[in-house]
Amino acid sequence: MSKGHQLGRKGEELAVEHLRSLGYEILAVNWFSHHLEIDIIAKDGNELVIVEVKARGTDSYEHPSEAVSNKKIRFLVNAAEAYIQERNINLDTRFDVISIIFYGGGFEIEHFKDAFLSTNWLVCICDIISRLGVGSRWPVKFQLLSVWL
Repeated sequence: MSKGHQLGRKGEELAVEHLRSLGYEILAVNWFSHHLEIDIIAKDGNELVIVEVKARGTDSYEHPSEAVSNKKIRFLVNAAEAYIQERNINLDTRFDVISIIFYGGGFEIEHFKDAFLSTNWLVCICDIISRLGVGSRWPVKFQLLSVWL
């Protein structure tokens, strides 16, 4: 297993411990459906929580949370939809990112709740805005919204 893979696995273990310490119920770790994968699926009260874990060493140039690209967000949303449909779940869903930076013998963990919204919701918002005809302001508003798409 590569060093990056080992770092990722250790990060996922720490993230699970972190979530459990907050009272979350862990439903699945490394859940796969075809080419889709979710690092951690948990339940926080009456919410289903889809968690993306990003771990980095101190020699990385970007913050781990910055590694969640728009493409990754789309994959996570699709994977969450597959999980929800497969298990017939009827709960509000949120997407969290847990960032872990390893340094020396320690680590720093950050938990970003509601890190992003479902792209399907934003596509609907973009569609509604376009139907309202906001004129020349549309490109600016679209650019602001498109960072999530």
